[in-house]
Amino acid sequence: VDVKKSVIVTISSDKGLCGGINSTSVKVSKGLHKVTS
Repeated sequence: VDVKKSVIVTISSDKGLCGGINSTSVKVSKGLHKVTS
C-alpha cells in the first residue's frame, strides 16, 4: 500500500494591519490542501 502524507504549515501574524495577509495565506493553504488531498 502506497500512502502519501503531507503537512501544510501556515504562519500568520497578529501585529498591525496584517488581516489581509493572514486571510490570503489561509486561502492559499486551503487551496493547497484541496489539491494535495
